Amino acid sequence: YPETEGLSSKWLRARIAYVLTQYLSLVSERLPKNTLDEQHLMGLQKAIATIHFPQSLEDAAKARDRLAFDEIFTLMLRSHVQKHLWKTTLKAIPLPIQKKQLSRFITHLPFTLTTDQVTAIDELISDIGQSIPTNRLLEGDVGAGKTVVAAAGMYATYLNGESSALMAPTQILAQQHYQTLTQLLTPHGVRVELVLGGRSKHQELGITMNDLDSAFMIHDSSPCVYVGTHALLTKNEKLPTFGLIVIDEQQRFGVSQRAT
Repeated sequence: YPETEGLSSKWLRARIAYVLTQYLSLVSERLPKNTLDEQHLMGLQKAIATIHFPQSLEDAAKARDRLAFDEIFTLMLRSHVQKHLWKTTLKAIPLPIQKKQLSRFITHLPFTLTTDQVTAIDELISDIGQSIPTNRLLEGDVGAGKTVVAAAGMYATYLNGESSALMAPTQILAQQHYQTLTQLLTPHGVRVELVLGGRSKHQELGITMNDLDSAFMIHDSSPCVYVGTHALLTKNEKLPTFGLIVIDEQQRFGVSQRAT
């Protein structure tokens, strides 16, 4: 144990030994015996005792493996329970798209998609076509082409008469996404809005509007793609209900912001 002034490892070992003597018997095994055997895992009581008082480095490693298994298992179980709750209690608007429509979008792209992009788009389209909410993580290096995958989902959302949103952590990133999505989507008649710090730039097939209120008043009922920073959160009274929401670099937003 790490030592500090007035608190020695010997003293800590004595205190932990007392706690284990008094309370270790109250710890109950959470895993069935067949799982312990299949995974070659130490029993929970033995693992807790051994991690503090191992007879060898090998025993310490086995105890650590058991405790690590429990930690990962708990996280995965929590995730499965959450997904089950979503499937059984929440409903989403299905956003199907015909293969001919999707092929038309892909054919008009100014570049050829990679195999990974095609796979990601197919999986995303399959997800949003269902009546249960999807929560998908798209991972890729900078410049790998994640935005076009999102654009395909936004196009499907538009064809179903619903709006989409893409939220980025900085104005520079939001502006880059706005330019990219404008190039990809406006040829198909999709309107793209940029929302930054209280201002919105409207572009529809070359027409630009800088008046925020006028833009929302004129096009309030038509599906649109909104791109912006956290300003999207503060202006939700002006924005429609979204069929699809994309968060770029979502780890840079707080939990409450993502929930909003």
